[in-house]
Amino acid sequence: MEKSFISKYRNQGLLFTSKRIFASLIDGLILVLISICLLFASNAIIQNIPSYQKKIHDIDQYRINMYEICEEAKLYEYKVDNNGIKNYETPIEQEDLFIRYAISNIMYTYDLNKTEWDKKFIAKEDNPYEYKDKYNVTSASFSNDYLATFYTTYAKKYNENNNILTLASGDTYVSNYKKVLKNHSLGAEWNYYEGDDSLLPSLKLDYAHTLLMYIINNDGGDEGLKSYNYLASQYKEVFNEAATLLFKSDRYQTNYKPYMKLYRECAITIDVSSILIYIITFILGIVLPIIFIKNGRTVGLKLFKGYVINQEGLDVSKKEIIIRSILLFISYFPIMVISNFFASGVNSGWLFPIFSVGNFNLSLFNISTLFLIIPIINLFLLISNKNKQTLTELSSKTKIIDLDHYQEPVVIKEETKEETKTIIIEDKPYFDSSSFNNTEREKAINDIKDEETKEDKKE
Repeated sequence: MEKSFISKYRNQGLLFTSKRIFASLIDGLILVLISICLLFASNAIIQNIPSYQKKIHDIDQYRINMYEICEEAKLYEYKVDNNGIKNYETPIEQEDLFIRYAISNIMYTYDLNKTEWDKKFIAKEDNPYEYKDKYNVTSASFSNDYLATFYTTYAKKYNENNNILTLASGDTYVSNYKKVLKNHSLGAEWNYYEGDDSLLPSLKLDYAHTLLMYIINNDGGDEGLKSYNYLASQYKEVFNEAATLLFKSDRYQTNYKPYMKLYRECAITIDVSSILIYIITFILGIVLPIIFIKNGRTVGLKLFKGYVINQEGLDVSKKEIIIRSILLFISYFPIMVISNFFASGVNSGWLFPIFSVGNFNLSLFNISTLFLIIPIINLFLLISNKNKQTLTELSSKTKIIDLDHYQEPVVIKEETKEETKTIIIEDKPYFDSSSFNNTEREKAINDIKDEETKEDKKE
């Protein structure tokens, strides 16, 4: 059983809160720097493994296939770089696509009502074709409309065995789209042309003009804002329904399932290596300093003159150091989010669920975020608790004291017999406990008395 000794530092004050915080930051920075270096090295090794490279190549190909499916369904569009190459990593924002969708449908309304429109709205800026080049759009049709294309063109082409959508009895793909659009109207004003599959639904003339003026010049006040919000809400609802149907379709799943399988394997590889790296990092940055500096002190505590002792004023025991180290291991785990971000980016695998139950997913990012609550609680306790004890100290029954003003006590050496013999006795001898039964001292005193008696007699 380990013996416990009273610490010589037991009477020192507690380490200031500011010093505690800075000490923790120093330790955290050390861990971040070590882990980033190790992650760079680990990623370089992993990415040069042939089997891993093959998986990454297949993942990229499956992902591009899915992007192309979304683009063909007209639910997404992607930006083109300066070399004319499409960049599937940068989709055009949905808000921008909606503006183009609205302008395109306003142009279609103009095409159907050109004579009436020109009579009613005579200014040049009232003509939607004035903005054709600015927004790079053409008049809406079944083949280019951002919503109609999916329901009337894409679904019709790939709806084998009703794997995309099931039509009601007597419905066509066009009539089904008109029902979907109408069911999500939310105030937007349309002509649906039900029963006529040759005509795409069109915005009503006055509604279309109000919408155009609001989009172009922010004119129309509350009416213009309502017109915009009505159509935007409808677009969002229909888009979400179409995106869900596309995702569940056989063609999309044929690419999505192997993509997820390979991505999971690669992500687990990165996760396992990241955990191993954190363990190594913790050993190098925390455990080894504790061993060499001793008494449970990290580099941060050493720099800021902190010292760990038992709550009762005893020297910290091995058991208490181990408990502190385990809690520090959990407390510092969230720093791996920072390390992975700088070393690997968002595709490092930390965002991929390693555990799933229904709609509940748990990734290393979730775990590290959950562990982040421990340093937050520690900071709160450090500030609010007069004893400055965090969860780490409370659980390990330790406290951190400040050695900044500590001075070693002065040791007074005892006199030897040789030194005693050379003591000169003054005229008025001083008796203390050291003179009891001291024959040499008694003889010296008696000699002095004899000399005094002889002097008296002479007088």
